[in-house]
Amino acid sequence: KPTATPKPTATPTPAVSHVSVSSSRYVIDAGLSKKIAREVQVEENSYDYEILPDAHNTGASGNLKVAGLGQLVAGIQLSIDDSGKANALNFSSSSNLSKLTGTAVIEGYDFSDNDFVVIYEMFAKDGARILFRNCKFAGFKRGLAVGKPYIEFENCTFDSFTGSDASFSKCYFKNVSLNDVKAAKNVTISGCCFADGSHAVSFYDKDKNLRVGSVWKDNEYTYFTVLNYTGSDRKLVVLTDAEKCEYTISASAKTTDIKLKGQKKIILCYDETLPEMVIQIRCYNETGKEIWLSKALAQELFGK
Repeated sequence: KPTATPKPTATPTPAVSHVSVSSSRYVIDAGLSKKIAREVQVEENSYDYEILPDAHNTGASGNLKVAGLGQLVAGIQLSIDDSGKANALNFSSSSNLSKLTGTAVIEGYDFSDNDFVVIYEMFAKDGARILFRNCKFAGFKRGLAVGKPYIEFENCTFDSFTGSDASFSKCYFKNVSLNDVKAAKNVTISGCCFADGSHAVSFYDKDKNLRVGSVWKDNEYTYFTVLNYTGSDRKLVVLTDAEKCEYTISASAKTTDIKLKGQKKIILCYDETLPEMVIQIRCYNETGKEIWLSKALAQELFGK
């Protein structure tokens, strides 16, 4: 992924500091005013409720149970396909799935050592549904025009997918484009990430502002992702509990990683491309306290 760097004239400003006004508030002063006459409270908005899907907040996570070929999982006996190399959901009359009329849930499995297929789908009962939750797959393949059973995927990771009659929520596709999935019949996609960047086409093609995704840390840095799918370069302003930075984010269908030195507890992001229309696009707050901008900093950002 590309990594944005600050403009030469907009390096981090050490003068930025937080001032603890009370046990329940942080005031970010930016070193612009020693006397705080009026502050502006920073609160979450719709951008925080609809965080950009990225590789860090979609797909399977945690300790998954590795499933071998033909294993019993969640009370369902998997079959082995004719190639001898793939696990199979088998809806033939000899399978325990042949009588399924409701939803069977398979959760917390890693199937990625082998491909996964669905066979004898035409024998599935009406109303039969399979829900995979927090599972990892190599290749997943089912019929392109079968109608049943309906298969749901929540927080799953795929190397590849082929098929129809499925829904995907917060899934991560490593080697699948959005157009590949859209080409199938009766498919619903929500909050998913495609490694080729095409998630932007699906969810943010009408957005006029930058979008911010996950925040994560290592021992030295705090990172977050940002997407500019607006068609033109845009200006990102970042305020933390220790600094202020400005970045130029190039237009791209792929996300950009931003790297900040240290362990940040507050990250405020603004799309300041148009000075007369500054948009808050992320309020990340680990402190448990209210966040306020000093009067001087609010005036600088918003003209208030």
